[in-house]
Amino acid sequence: WEEASQSRHVLVAAGPVRARVVIINNGFATWLSPRGREQSKGTVHLVVRDARTRNVLSEHPIAADVPYLGEAALGEIALMTPIAGRERVILEMVAKDRSRFGRRLTIALSAPAP
Repeated sequence: WEEASQSRHVLVAAGPVRARVVIINNGFATWLSPRGREQSKGTVHLVVRDARTRNVLSEHPIAADVPYLGEAALGEIALMTPIAGRERVILEMVAKDRSRFGRRLTIALSAPAP
């Protein structure tokens, strides 16, 4: 595993790209989990997008409500299908069917050509 940041490329092996994700709620509102709720509107999810096309690659709901300064460990998630060369993905938080919020993280990935 390698730590990712906004300002550098992460070298990845050929094959699907996976990441371990922990997010911290530094806002005042409690993040709502879709678990146990009839309505998903306003529940919090991490969305992974292809930076070039902006298409959603995957969406990951938080497992439990997260209070101010609490954290949610999403575990291991898929970032992208196998890549060759350079790709970028965007990780962003969304309140389902409402809006994006917080800081977006763009991760540059580099894999060896086949």
